[in-house]
Amino acid sequence: MLKTASTNLSFPDLLGLYLGKADIYAAKALADASAAIIRKRLELGMSQKEFAEHMGVSQGMVSKWESGDYNFSIETLADVCERLGLAFTIDIVPEDSYVAKTDWGKTHSIFNWNGQCYSSLSDELSMAS
Repeated sequence: MLKTASTNLSFPDLLGLYLGKADIYAAKALADASAAIIRKRLELGMSQKEFAEHMGVSQGMVSKWESGDYNFSIETLADVCERLGLAFTIDIVPEDSYVAKTDWGKTHSIFNWNGQCYSSLSDELSMAS
């Protein structure tokens, strides 16, 4: 069991003990994709079922997309973005510039202690407004 009271490690340092950088990068990308899909669905004023019909997929698939647990291929994510009128980009930059621009204080909004990815919709929506 993880004991945080006796350590002075920061949250990112604690994550680093259990997750590799690739895990963190992938989880953030999935959380970002999920949040964008959720924002677009809500912007359209649709339920998951209505959105699924609009996208030509099952409601279960929309649920997977929005949960952050669906491992998109680049082609699938590009197709989803095209259908939604969203730009799809991948930024590959030197690590030091990525870390410098990342707000590690908000890292906790996409991870729980089991390393599972989730997206805090209220945080995402408040950042969008």
